[in-house]
Amino acid sequence: MAGHLVALETLEQADSPESIYDQWSDDYDQNLMEHYQYIAPKIAVDAFCEFQQPSQSSIIDYGCGTGIVGELLAKRGYHHIDGMDISQGMLDQARPKMENGQSVYQKLIKADLTQTIETPDEHYEGMICVGSFANGHLQPWHLDEMLRTIRMDGPVVLFMNEQFYLKDNFPGYFEHLGKQRKWELIRQQRHNYMEALERPGWLVVARRC
Repeated sequence: MAGHLVALETLEQADSPESIYDQWSDDYDQNLMEHYQYIAPKIAVDAFCEFQQPSQSSIIDYGCGTGIVGELLAKRGYHHIDGMDISQGMLDQARPKMENGQSVYQKLIKADLTQTIETPDEHYEGMICVGSFANGHLQPWHLDEMLRTIRMDGPVVLFMNEQFYLKDNFPGYFEHLGKQRKWELIRQQRHNYMEALERPGWLVVARRC
């Protein structure tokens, strides 16, 4: 595995991944898409599109990185996408990405998703988050703040590494969110998220309550 992947997986919870992603940003797409055949973004976008949201729907791509998810959404006809990420280097890679002459993202926001998000309640009509719920990244309880920004009945699609999905008891927290009527969990599916090596992960599909 690339050194950056190893660094992220051994990150202490109190440390920020920002500098690792900044250093990785120039080679991120090539490393993941070409070397490891990273398919988690496609799996997540396919699940999001099952909701058949109108093309003008406002979508937030949490932990957007270099914009891989945003590009896939734009190819499916969505052009009202904002991206949010802790790494300025990653956002700089996402900014120039275009689809059919339009910028993939309307707005790119640098923010730490472990803190309060400066977005009004129910601002977006749907959210997608791929790869940010992991070691040294977001923990289950950070979902509460992200869900706050999504309108009622809006689709919520996550994809995460299986190791941390189990270790940090994400299934238990998902059940808690359901009991609190913060979301309706539709399905959880196990997928290998890199075709070039064995990397099990989980697709989580829900709807905001």
